Amino acid sequence: MNEVFFDLGFFSLLGLVVGYSVRKLIGFFALLSGIYVLSLMWLANKGILSVNWGALEGVFLSAAGGFFGFITGIFKKLALGASFVAGFTIGYRIRL
Repeated sequence: MNEVFFDLGFFSLLGLVVGYSVRKLIGFFALLSGIYVLSLMWLANKGILSVNWGALEGVFLSAAGGFFGFITGIFKKLALGASFVAGFTIGYRIRL
């Protein structure tokens, strides 16, 4: 019985850490993406380069789809996924 509680606590803690990390990574990726798009807009405005915005949008949507597919795969493969998902949700909502 103690092993079950240990496993539940471990996977909840693991979910908390992963959720917090994912939140920080998403914020960091959003910051880098914003800087990248703003620099492209500035260079296009100056006439230095021409940007195919439709293709750029496709790249960002593909990357986001791959990331969320990865997160979904983690949820499907982990044993005791309910405690992991609960911990992930709490970790994702922590604002430090």
